Amino acid sequence: MSPKSNAGDGKKPLLDLKDVEGLNMGLNSRGISIFWNTLDYFHTTGKRHWLMKTYIVFLHLVGFTYCLLGFAAVFVIEMDIKRVTAAIMNPICGLQTVFKCWSFSYSTAEYLKLFELLKRDFMTCVPPEKKLAVNEVTRKNISVTNQFVKYAMRWNCLTLCMVSFMPYLRSQIFREFFHLGVGPIVPNKICENEYPFEWNSSPVYEIIWLYEQVAVTIAIVTSSAYQAILLFLVMALVGHLKVLGFVMETMKASDFNGNSFQRMDESAKAKSYKQLIKCIKDHQKINHAGDLLAARYNTFLTFHLGTAIIVGIIAIFNCTFATELADKIKFAIMCVYGLLEVAIYCLCGQLLENASEGVLRQVYSCEWEEMDPKFRRAAQLMMVRANKPICLRAGRLYRVNLETLGAIQQLVYSSLTMLSSMVQ
Repeated sequence: MSPKSNAGDGKKPLLDLKDVEGLNMGLNSRGISIFWNTLDYFHTTGKRHWLMKTYIVFLHLVGFTYCLLGFAAVFVIEMDIKRVTAAIMNPICGLQTVFKCWSFSYSTAEYLKLFELLKRDFMTCVPPEKKLAVNEVTRKNISVTNQFVKYAMRWNCLTLCMVSFMPYLRSQIFREFFHLGVGPIVPNKICENEYPFEWNSSPVYEIIWLYEQVAVTIAIVTSSAYQAILLFLVMALVGHLKVLGFVMETMKASDFNGNSFQRMDESAKAKSYKQLIKCIKDHQKINHAGDLLAARYNTFLTFHLGTAIIVGIIAIFNCTFATELADKIKFAIMCVYGLLEVAIYCLCGQLLENASEGVLRQVYSCEWEEMDPKFRRAAQLMMVRANKPICLRAGRLYRVNLETLGAIQQLVYSSLTMLSSMVQ
Protein backbone atom coordinates (compact mmCIF):
# COMPACT_ATOMS: atom_id res chain seq x y z
CA MET A 1 0.00 0.00 0.00
CA SER A 2 1.44 3.37 -0.94
CA PRO A 3 1.72 6.06 1.74
CA LYS A 4 -0.89 8.29 0.09
CA SER A 5 -3.49 5.53 0.04
CA ASN A 6 -4.04 6.19 3.73
CA ALA A 7 -5.27 9.67 2.96
CA GLY A 8 -8.42 8.16 1.51
CA ASP A 9 -9.48 7.20 5.01
CA GLY A 10 -10.46 10.81 5.65
CA LYS A 11 -9.78 12.52 8.95
CA LYS A 12 -10.77 9.57 11.12
CA PRO A 13 -8.16 9.15 13.89
CA LEU A 14 -5.89 6.15 13.80
CA LEU A 15 -7.10 5.06 17.24
CA ASP A 16 -9.33 6.62 19.84
CA LEU A 17 -8.42 6.34 23.50
CA LYS A 18 -11.46 4.11 24.03
CA ASP A 19 -10.02 1.66 21.50
CA VAL A 20 -7.02 0.99 23.72
CA GLU A 21 -8.77 1.36 27.04
CA GLY A 22 -6.88 -0.73 29.57
CA LEU A 23 -3.71 -1.04 27.55
CA ASN A 24 -0.89 0.68 29.38
CA MET A 25 0.52 2.30 26.25
CA GLY A 26 1.44 5.54 27.97
CA LEU A 27 -0.84 7.60 25.74
CA ASN A 28 -1.21 10.16 28.51
CA SER A 29 2.52 10.77 28.73
CA ARG A 30 3.86 13.53 26.56
CA GLY A 31 6.60 11.57 24.83
CA ILE A 32 4.45 8.66 23.66
CA SER A 33 1.58 11.02 22.84
CA ILE A 34 3.83 12.94 20.45
CA PHE A 35 4.99 9.67 18.90
CA TRP A 36 1.40 8.51 18.44
CA ASN A 37 0.32 11.84 16.94
CA THR A 38 3.08 11.65 14.32
CA LEU A 39 1.79 8.23 13.27
CA ASP A 40 -1.78 9.52 13.18
CA TYR A 41 -0.64 12.46 11.03
CA PHE A 42 0.81 10.01 8.53
CA HIS A 43 -2.39 7.95 8.67
CA THR A 44 -4.67 10.88 7.86
CA THR A 45 -2.49 12.79 5.39
CA GLY A 46 -0.19 10.19 3.84
CA LYS A 47 2.80 12.42 4.64
CA ARG A 48 5.51 12.14 7.25
CA HIS A 49 5.45 14.67 10.08
CA TRP A 50 8.51 16.91 10.36
CA LEU A 51 9.31 15.31 13.71
CA MET A 52 9.38 11.89 12.08
CA LYS A 53 11.59 13.15 9.25
CA THR A 54 13.96 14.81 11.71
CA TYR A 55 14.19 11.68 13.83
CA ILE A 56 14.88 9.44 10.82
CA VAL A 57 17.60 11.73 9.49
CA PHE A 58 19.19 12.17 12.92
CA LEU A 59 19.20 8.45 13.67
CA HIS A 60 20.80 7.65 10.32
CA LEU A 61 23.47 10.31 10.77
CA VAL A 62 24.39 9.14 14.26
CA GLY A 63 23.67 5.41 14.04
CA PHE A 64 25.03 4.72 10.58
CA THR A 65 28.18 6.75 11.22
CA TYR A 66 28.69 4.90 14.50
CA CYS A 67 28.44 1.53 12.74
CA LEU A 68 30.68 2.61 9.87
CA LEU A 69 33.44 3.86 12.19
CA GLY A 70 33.19 0.75 14.35
CA PHE A 71 33.53 -1.70 11.47
CA ALA A 72 36.29 0.39 9.85
CA ALA A 73 38.33 0.22 13.06
CA VAL A 74 38.58 -3.57 12.77
CA PHE A 75 40.97 -3.12 9.83
CA VAL A 76 43.38 -0.85 11.71
CA ILE A 77 43.58 -2.43 15.18
CA GLU A 78 45.89 -5.26 16.15
CA MET A 79 44.38 -8.57 15.04
CA ASP A 80 43.59 -10.39 18.27
CA ILE A 81 40.49 -12.60 18.38
CA LYS A 82 39.28 -11.23 21.73
CA ARG A 83 39.82 -7.61 20.76
CA VAL A 84 38.35 -8.00 17.27
CA THR A 85 35.20 -9.74 18.53
CA ALA A 86 34.75 -7.07 21.20
CA ALA A 87 35.28 -4.34 18.60
CA ILE A 88 32.54 -5.56 16.26
CA MET A 89 30.01 -6.14 19.04
CA ASN A 90 29.10 -2.47 19.52
CA PRO A 91 28.60 -1.59 15.83
CA ILE A 92 26.45 -4.71 15.45
CA CYS A 93 24.20 -3.40 18.25
CA GLY A 94 24.12 -0.03 16.49
CA LEU A 95 23.20 -1.72 13.23
CA GLN A 96 20.22 -3.32 14.99
CA THR A 97 18.92 0.11 15.96
CA VAL A 98 19.38 1.52 12.46
CA PHE A 99 17.63 -1.50 10.95
CA LYS A 100 14.65 -1.04 13.27
CA CYS A 101 14.30 2.50 12.00
CA TRP A 102 14.67 1.36 8.39
CA SER A 103 12.05 -1.36 8.66
CA PHE A 104 9.45 0.94 10.23
CA SER A 105 10.09 4.31 8.58
CA TYR A 106 10.13 3.00 5.01
CA SER A 107 7.01 0.84 5.45
CA THR A 108 4.96 3.00 7.80
CA ALA A 109 1.74 2.65 5.82
CA GLU A 110 1.94 -1.16 5.88
CA TYR A 111 2.62 -1.16 9.62
CA LEU A 112 -0.28 1.17 10.35
CA LYS A 113 -2.69 -1.30 8.76
CA LEU A 114 -1.87 -3.65 11.64
CA PHE A 115 -3.10 -1.14 14.23
CA GLU A 116 -6.63 -2.19 13.29
CA LEU A 117 -5.94 -5.13 15.61
CA LEU A 118 -6.14 -2.79 18.59
CA LYS A 119 -9.65 -1.58 17.81
CA ARG A 120 -12.43 -2.69 20.11
CA ASP A 121 -14.80 -3.46 17.20
CA PHE A 122 -12.34 -5.71 15.39
CA MET A 123 -14.58 -8.77 15.91
CA THR A 124 -18.31 -9.13 15.23
CA CYS A 125 -19.05 -12.70 16.37
CA VAL A 126 -19.66 -11.93 20.05
CA PRO A 127 -23.37 -12.41 20.96
CA PRO A 128 -24.91 -9.70 23.16
CA GLU A 129 -25.56 -12.14 26.01
CA LYS A 130 -21.84 -13.09 26.16
CA LYS A 131 -20.34 -9.61 26.07
CA LEU A 132 -19.79 -9.45 29.82
CA ALA A 133 -17.97 -12.79 29.84
CA VAL A 134 -15.96 -11.78 26.77
CA ASN A 135 -15.01 -8.49 28.43
CA GLU A 136 -13.57 -10.51 31.32
CA VAL A 137 -11.52 -12.61 28.88
CA THR A 138 -10.29 -9.41 27.23
CA ARG A 139 -9.50 -7.80 30.57
CA LYS A 140 -7.32 -10.74 31.62
CA ASN A 141 -5.45 -10.65 28.32
CA ILE A 142 -4.92 -6.89 28.64
CA SER A 143 -3.54 -7.42 32.15
CA VAL A 144 -1.09 -10.04 30.88
CA THR A 145 -0.16 -7.80 27.95
CA ASN A 146 0.58 -4.83 30.19
CA GLN A 147 2.77 -6.92 32.47
CA PHE A 148 4.56 -8.55 29.53
CA VAL A 149 5.30 -5.27 27.79
CA LYS A 150 6.19 -3.46 31.02
CA TYR A 151 8.82 -5.95 32.13
CA ALA A 152 10.16 -6.47 28.60
CA MET A 153 10.68 -2.73 28.13
CA ARG A 154 12.10 -2.27 31.63
CA TRP A 155 14.73 -4.95 31.10
CA ASN A 156 15.52 -3.58 27.66
CA CYS A 157 15.91 -0.02 28.96
CA LEU A 158 17.86 -1.17 32.03
CA THR A 159 20.46 -3.07 30.04
CA LEU A 160 20.94 -0.16 27.64
CA CYS A 161 21.04 2.47 30.41
CA MET A 162 23.69 0.50 32.31
CA VAL A 163 25.96 0.91 29.30
CA SER A 164 26.10 4.63 30.07
CA PHE A 165 27.54 3.90 33.53
CA MET A 166 30.36 1.67 32.28
CA PRO A 167 32.99 4.47 32.25
CA TYR A 168 32.51 4.88 36.01
CA LEU A 169 33.21 1.19 36.59
CA ARG A 170 36.39 1.53 34.56
CA SER A 171 37.48 4.76 36.21
CA GLN A 172 40.62 5.12 38.33
CA ILE A 173 38.69 6.15 41.47
CA PHE A 174 36.40 3.11 41.34
CA ARG A 175 39.27 0.67 40.79
CA GLU A 176 41.42 2.08 43.55
CA PHE A 177 38.53 2.35 46.05
CA PHE A 178 37.65 -1.34 45.60
CA HIS A 179 41.31 -2.39 45.22
CA LEU A 180 40.75 -3.71 41.73
CA GLY A 181 44.00 -2.40 40.33
CA VAL A 182 45.89 0.82 39.88
CA GLY A 183 45.45 3.36 37.11
CA PRO A 184 42.73 3.97 34.56
CA ILE A 185 41.77 1.56 31.83
CA VAL A 186 42.33 2.89 28.32
CA PRO A 187 40.12 3.29 26.40
CA ASN A 188 37.47 4.55 28.82
CA LYS A 189 34.43 5.52 26.78
CA ILE A 190 30.73 4.85 27.16
CA CYS A 191 30.46 2.10 24.56
CA GLU A 192 34.18 1.36 24.35
CA ASN A 193 33.85 1.33 20.60
CA GLU A 194 37.02 1.22 18.50
CA TYR A 195 37.75 4.09 16.11
CA PRO A 196 40.07 4.23 13.10
CA PHE A 197 41.77 7.42 14.39
CA GLU A 198 43.43 8.76 17.52
CA TRP A 199 40.65 9.83 19.85
CA ASN A 200 42.18 9.78 23.36
CA SER A 201 43.07 13.49 23.46
CA SER A 202 41.08 16.66 24.11
CA PRO A 203 38.77 17.85 22.55
CA VAL A 204 38.22 14.65 20.49
CA TYR A 205 37.73 12.65 23.68
CA GLU A 206 34.87 14.89 24.87
CA ILE A 207 33.25 14.84 21.42
CA ILE A 208 33.37 11.04 21.33
CA TRP A 209 31.89 10.87 24.84
CA LEU A 210 28.93 13.08 23.89
CA TYR A 211 28.53 11.29 20.55
CA GLU A 212 28.28 7.84 22.17
CA GLN A 213 25.88 9.13 24.84
CA VAL A 214 23.55 10.41 22.10
CA ALA A 215 23.84 7.06 20.29
CA VAL A 216 22.89 5.12 23.44
CA THR A 217 19.90 7.43 24.08
CA ILE A 218 18.63 6.94 20.53
CA ALA A 219 19.07 3.18 20.87
CA ILE A 220 17.02 3.15 24.10
CA VAL A 221 14.13 5.13 22.55
CA THR A 222 14.09 3.19 19.27
CA SER A 223 14.42 -0.28 20.79
CA SER A 224 11.76 0.34 23.45
CA ALA A 225 9.21 1.87 21.05
CA TYR A 226 9.64 -0.76 18.35
CA GLN A 227 9.59 -3.65 20.80
CA ALA A 228 6.45 -2.32 22.49
CA ILE A 229 4.61 -1.99 19.16
CA LEU A 230 5.40 -5.58 18.17
CA LEU A 231 4.41 -6.99 21.56
CA PHE A 232 1.13 -5.06 21.65
CA LEU A 233 0.19 -6.23 18.15
CA VAL A 234 1.02 -9.87 18.89
CA MET A 235 -0.85 -9.82 22.19
CA ALA A 236 -3.82 -8.17 20.46
CA LEU A 237 -3.92 -11.16 18.11
CA VAL A 238 -3.69 -13.48 21.10
CA GLY A 239 -6.60 -11.67 22.74
CA HIS A 240 -8.81 -11.93 19.66
CA LEU A 241 -8.03 -15.64 19.34
CA LYS A 242 -8.95 -16.19 23.00
CA VAL A 243 -12.25 -14.35 22.53
CA LEU A 244 -13.05 -16.36 19.41
CA GLY A 245 -12.18 -19.60 21.20
CA PHE A 246 -14.34 -18.64 24.15
CA VAL A 247 -17.33 -17.90 21.90
CA MET A 248 -16.94 -21.23 20.10
CA GLU A 249 -16.32 -23.28 23.25
CA THR A 250 -19.43 -21.91 24.97
CA MET A 251 -21.67 -22.33 21.92
CA LYS A 252 -24.54 -24.58 23.06
CA ALA A 253 -27.70 -25.79 21.38
CA SER A 254 -29.74 -24.13 24.13
CA ASP A 255 -28.40 -20.73 23.00
CA PHE A 256 -30.59 -21.00 19.90
CA ASN A 257 -33.67 -23.07 20.81
CA GLY A 258 -34.17 -21.75 24.35
CA ASN A 259 -34.61 -25.23 25.84
CA SER A 260 -31.77 -27.68 26.37
CA PHE A 261 -34.21 -30.64 26.47
CA GLN A 262 -35.82 -29.82 23.13
CA ARG A 263 -34.54 -30.77 19.69
CA MET A 264 -33.47 -27.88 17.48
CA ASP A 265 -36.02 -26.75 14.95
CA GLU A 266 -35.19 -25.24 11.55
CA SER A 267 -35.15 -21.70 12.94
CA ALA A 268 -32.68 -22.66 15.69
CA LYS A 269 -30.49 -24.49 13.17
CA ALA A 270 -30.43 -21.42 10.93
CA LYS A 271 -29.45 -19.21 13.87
CA SER A 272 -26.65 -21.54 14.96
CA TYR A 273 -25.30 -21.73 11.41
CA LYS A 274 -25.43 -17.94 11.06
CA GLN A 275 -23.52 -17.54 14.33
CA LEU A 276 -20.91 -20.06 13.17
CA ILE A 277 -20.44 -18.19 9.89
CA LYS A 278 -19.74 -15.01 11.87
CA CYS A 279 -17.10 -16.89 13.86
CA ILE A 280 -15.55 -18.29 10.69
CA LYS A 281 -15.38 -14.82 9.13
CA ASP A 282 -13.74 -13.43 12.24
CA HIS A 283 -11.33 -16.36 12.26
CA GLN A 284 -10.43 -15.60 8.65
CA LYS A 285 -9.92 -11.93 9.52
CA ILE A 286 -7.66 -12.83 12.45
CA ASN A 287 -5.64 -15.24 10.31
CA HIS A 288 -5.28 -12.61 7.60
CA ALA A 289 -4.04 -10.10 10.18
CA GLY A 290 -1.66 -12.75 11.53
CA ASP A 291 -0.28 -13.40 8.04
CA LEU A 292 0.25 -9.65 7.54
CA LEU A 293 2.00 -9.40 10.90
CA ALA A 294 4.26 -12.38 10.17
CA ALA A 295 5.11 -11.09 6.68
CA ARG A 296 5.79 -7.55 7.89
CA TYR A 297 8.06 -8.63 10.74
CA ASN A 298 9.77 -11.52 8.97
CA THR A 299 12.73 -9.51 7.67
CA PHE A 300 13.08 -7.66 10.96
CA LEU A 301 13.05 -10.83 13.07
CA THR A 302 15.47 -12.57 10.71
CA PHE A 303 18.02 -9.78 10.95
CA HIS A 304 17.43 -8.93 14.59
CA LEU A 305 17.60 -12.46 15.96
CA GLY A 306 20.68 -13.20 13.88
CA THR A 307 22.58 -10.18 15.15
CA ALA A 308 21.35 -10.71 18.72
CA ILE A 309 22.75 -14.25 18.65
CA ILE A 310 26.11 -12.93 17.44
CA VAL A 311 26.15 -10.29 20.18
CA GLY A 312 25.31 -12.92 22.80
CA ILE A 313 28.08 -15.26 21.63
CA ILE A 314 30.68 -12.48 21.59
CA ALA A 315 29.57 -11.15 24.98
CA ILE A 316 29.74 -14.55 26.72
CA PHE A 317 33.07 -15.33 25.06
CA ASN A 318 34.70 -12.07 26.16
CA CYS A 319 33.11 -12.22 29.61
CA THR A 320 34.72 -15.63 30.11
CA PHE A 321 38.22 -14.49 29.17
CA ALA A 322 38.12 -10.91 30.53
CA THR A 323 40.54 -10.17 33.36
CA GLU A 324 39.08 -6.86 34.56
CA LEU A 325 35.89 -6.81 36.66
CA ALA A 326 34.54 -3.84 34.69
CA ASP A 327 34.96 -5.73 31.43
CA LYS A 328 33.20 -8.77 32.84
CA ILE A 329 30.27 -6.59 33.94
CA LYS A 330 30.10 -4.86 30.56
CA PHE A 331 30.04 -8.10 28.58
CA ALA A 332 27.52 -9.61 31.00
CA ILE A 333 25.22 -6.62 30.34
CA MET A 334 25.61 -7.03 26.58
CA CYS A 335 24.91 -10.77 26.90
CA VAL A 336 21.65 -9.97 28.71
CA TYR A 337 20.78 -7.38 26.06
CA GLY A 338 21.43 -9.78 23.18
CA LEU A 339 19.88 -13.00 24.45
CA LEU A 340 17.03 -11.44 26.46
CA GLU A 341 15.49 -9.89 23.36
CA VAL A 342 15.70 -13.26 21.63
CA ALA A 343 13.90 -14.88 24.57
CA ILE A 344 11.19 -12.16 24.58
CA TYR A 345 10.40 -12.61 20.90
CA CYS A 346 10.42 -16.41 21.20
CA LEU A 347 8.05 -16.30 24.19
CA CYS A 348 5.86 -13.83 22.32
CA GLY A 349 5.70 -16.17 19.30
CA GLN A 350 4.94 -19.15 21.54
CA LEU A 351 1.97 -17.38 23.15
CA LEU A 352 0.61 -16.61 19.68
CA GLU A 353 0.94 -20.23 18.54
CA ASN A 354 -0.68 -21.55 21.72
CA ALA A 355 -3.68 -19.24 21.33
CA SER A 356 -4.01 -20.14 17.64
CA GLU A 357 -3.84 -23.87 18.29
CA GLY A 358 -6.28 -23.50 21.19
CA VAL A 359 -9.03 -22.48 18.75
CA LEU A 360 -8.94 -26.00 17.30
CA ARG A 361 -9.69 -27.58 20.68
CA GLN A 362 -12.31 -24.98 21.52
CA VAL A 363 -14.21 -25.47 18.25
CA TYR A 364 -14.33 -29.19 18.97
CA SER A 365 -15.64 -28.44 22.49
CA CYS A 366 -18.86 -26.82 21.27
CA GLU A 367 -22.04 -28.91 21.07
CA TRP A 368 -21.49 -29.77 17.41
CA GLU A 369 -23.16 -33.16 17.88
CA GLU A 370 -26.46 -31.37 18.58
CA MET A 371 -26.27 -29.26 15.43
CA ASP A 372 -27.33 -30.06 11.89
CA PRO A 373 -24.89 -31.55 9.29
CA LYS A 374 -24.35 -28.17 7.58
CA PHE A 375 -23.09 -26.73 10.86
CA ARG A 376 -20.76 -29.70 11.37
CA ARG A 377 -19.23 -29.40 7.92
CA ALA A 378 -18.58 -25.69 8.38
CA ALA A 379 -17.08 -26.30 11.85
CA GLN A 380 -14.86 -28.98 10.36
CA LEU A 381 -13.51 -26.49 7.80
CA MET A 382 -12.79 -24.05 10.62
CA MET A 383 -10.90 -26.77 12.50
CA VAL A 384 -8.83 -27.57 9.43
CA ARG A 385 -7.77 -23.93 9.17
CA ALA A 386 -7.09 -23.73 12.91
CA ASN A 387 -4.80 -26.76 12.55
CA LYS A 388 -2.32 -24.40 10.84
CA PRO A 389 -1.48 -21.96 13.66
CA ILE A 390 -0.49 -18.33 13.24
CA CYS A 391 3.19 -17.97 13.98
CA LEU A 392 6.03 -15.49 13.72
CA ARG A 393 8.83 -16.65 11.46
CA ALA A 394 12.47 -15.83 10.89
CA GLY A 395 13.82 -16.44 7.42
CA ARG A 396 10.35 -17.70 6.43
CA LEU A 397 11.48 -21.15 7.58
CA TYR A 398 11.95 -21.11 11.35
CA ARG A 399 9.16 -20.48 13.80
CA VAL A 400 9.99 -17.98 16.50
CA ASN A 401 8.97 -19.96 19.58
CA LEU A 402 10.44 -21.70 22.63
CA GLU A 403 11.64 -24.62 20.53
CA THR A 404 13.68 -22.19 18.44
CA LEU A 405 15.00 -20.63 21.66
CA GLY A 406 16.33 -24.04 22.69
CA ALA A 407 18.01 -24.46 19.30
CA ILE A 408 19.58 -21.00 19.67
CA GLN A 409 21.00 -21.96 23.06
CA GLN A 410 22.62 -25.02 21.50
CA LEU A 411 24.05 -22.84 18.71
CA VAL A 412 25.49 -20.39 21.25
CA TYR A 413 27.10 -23.22 23.21
CA SER A 414 28.64 -24.76 20.07
CA SER A 415 29.98 -21.40 18.92
CA LEU A 416 31.51 -20.68 22.33
CA THR A 417 33.22 -24.06 22.29
CA MET A 418 34.72 -23.31 18.89
CA LEU A 419 35.93 -19.82 19.89
CA SER A 420 37.41 -21.12 23.13
CA SER A 421 39.37 -23.77 21.26
CA MET A 422 40.76 -21.07 18.95
CA VAL A 423 42.04 -19.06 21.93
CA GLN A 424 43.59 -22.08 23.59
